[in-house]
Amino acid sequence: MAETEKKLSLGFHGRVIDHLGIQMYQSPTAALAELVSNCWDADAERVEIVLPALMSKDAEIVVRDNGSGMTFEDCQKRFLNVGYDCRGGKAKATSVEKGRPVLGRKGIGKFAGFGIAESIKIDTVSKSTGERTVFELDLAKLRGTDYIEGSTDIDVLEYSGPSIEMKAVHGTAITLKSLVLKKAQNPDQFARSMSRRFLLAQRVADFRVLVNGQPIPGDADLEHVEFEFPRAYEDAEKPAGLTIDDSGWGVEDLGQGRLIRWRFLFYEDTIKEDELRGIAVFANGKLAQRPFLFNITGGISGQQGLEYLSGKVEADYIDALSTDLIATERQRINWEHEEAIPLLEWGRKRVDDLCKIWKRRRAAEKLKAMEDKMAPFAGRLGTLQPSERKTVRSALTKLAQVSSLSTKQFEELGEAVLTSWEAGRLKELVHDIANSTDMTADGLIDLLMEANVLTALNAYEAIKTKLSIIEELRRLVEKQELENAVRDYIAKNPWLVSPQWETFKKETSLKKLIAEIATSKRIEPEKQWSRRVDLLLASGETILVLEFMQPDKKVDLDHIARFEYYVTTIRTHFQANSGQQFRHCVGYLVASKLDQDAAILQIIESKKANNLYYLDWGTLLVQAERQYEEFIEILRERAPEDARLKELQLV
Repeated sequence: MAETEKKLSLGFHGRVIDHLGIQMYQSPTAALAELVSNCWDADAERVEIVLPALMSKDAEIVVRDNGSGMTFEDCQKRFLNVGYDCRGGKAKATSVEKGRPVLGRKGIGKFAGFGIAESIKIDTVSKSTGERTVFELDLAKLRGTDYIEGSTDIDVLEYSGPSIEMKAVHGTAITLKSLVLKKAQNPDQFARSMSRRFLLAQRVADFRVLVNGQPIPGDADLEHVEFEFPRAYEDAEKPAGLTIDDSGWGVEDLGQGRLIRWRFLFYEDTIKEDELRGIAVFANGKLAQRPFLFNITGGISGQQGLEYLSGKVEADYIDALSTDLIATERQRINWEHEEAIPLLEWGRKRVDDLCKIWKRRRAAEKLKAMEDKMAPFAGRLGTLQPSERKTVRSALTKLAQVSSLSTKQFEELGEAVLTSWEAGRLKELVHDIANSTDMTADGLIDLLMEANVLTALNAYEAIKTKLSIIEELRRLVEKQELENAVRDYIAKNPWLVSPQWETFKKETSLKKLIAEIATSKRIEPEKQWSRRVDLLLASGETILVLEFMQPDKKVDLDHIARFEYYVTTIRTHFQANSGQQFRHCVGYLVASKLDQDAAILQIIESKKANNLYYLDWGTLLVQAERQYEEFIEILRERAPEDARLKELQLV
């Protein structure tokens, strides 16, 4: 044989199917999106995706459409022809019946199902002939271990010839079997993910995609949006050449017929979902580039805005070029190609400009929110000198420019600034904020760390005061001044009994109320009731009953019974008169020598469940001191290396 007569043959290994399906379409959304694209190309008007409720060996996913279907010949020459050019060599090919732009290009999307299943069953009825063909592709058989030089036989499970009656039920059902998914898909989340891969449902009235009977949402991601561009542009901000269509999308010409449509959204809070953060590029209504930021590498003004930014760009021209710039799995565009560079450069500039606007706009929005929030404090602000008022407002403005702060966080910090200024302790800090030239997130953290220390020092001063109050109560107890002096002292400082009574105070109306209760129970107020109730405090719906006993008196069952009777009497009155202010009653009896009788101790312990408490004077004082001593240790932990906090000492 002459050398020129030698022949070479191209062989395809069975495992090429791994690269055509399994490795590129491993997510259910990516795999099924390819099947939905085929439904579009088949001029379907309705696509139904049925997901299994539970994952098992018999679980199946079905994608069913009412498109044109396939004849037996179509199955052989088109579907089973790997790499079949659906566009017939025309970059701008359209579908036969509806004239839709054809999405398919490479002829391998049919294998996408193998990314999530080991078997694909095709059941198709031709709209033109009524032929029905059913066959199945088995991954194990197709994959094999040998090279394929000719063809592989595919068993036909069912076939029926042309039928006028069957034309009415035209369409294709693809069933994915032997699923390799580890868990069942959440239908709602899957529908949202599918909607992010297509704009077809939004652009075309005669194409609907349903997931488990529910249509995928058209605009599923418009909740909690703070700014929507280009609608949010002010006249002076609009780029030259931009027009806005009736749906609020921007339309721009990048030159040489490169027409694009776009919409960018800035959310109120940072975006947590990867498939939503960034700008997605679509071609002919289908995802061509997963969300990204146009490969921005350097810093930009308002860079924090990138964490809040989501958007979509329609660039149909990308899919109409003679060169295919879209990767096989429809996730990436070849941005190094000369036809893609203008779009890449446009995107970088548009993102940079909008992040600058977002930074200014967000600061203005937060400042306006702060103005509204500060309205109730107009009287407080009015007491400040003009220069002080200017300083406080300047500090608020600088805080508002920290873009990473949410409106709620800004309001809380603004309230803290106002309160700190009034307290006088943090005036220097507020001055620092007001005079800062560029308040960054790092700068704010440094200032807040300083505020943390200064606030701790301020709290320490308050604790020292309370410890002094406790010490004064100890002196009164030791001197056995347990009548009016102690009662009045605790009335002014109810937190001595327990921190939860911080807000309680004496009310003159309580005396009248107790007199009414005493009369209704035939209790003589001056002789009986007042002996058992030394002090009554109130807060909100609750009354606190306090009884103090002389240190030399031992608590007995009679004391306990009578005290419990009076508290119960008050509670009964509240239950019978539900329309009045008070609904709850808590009782404290403070005495000495509570630990001398084990039976008494057990009874006292059992009363806690009924909000009746018994304390001895020593315990009351020790508990009051301990809570504030522990609090000082907590203050030290706020900034353990700060010398000022290290020096905090108990009084």
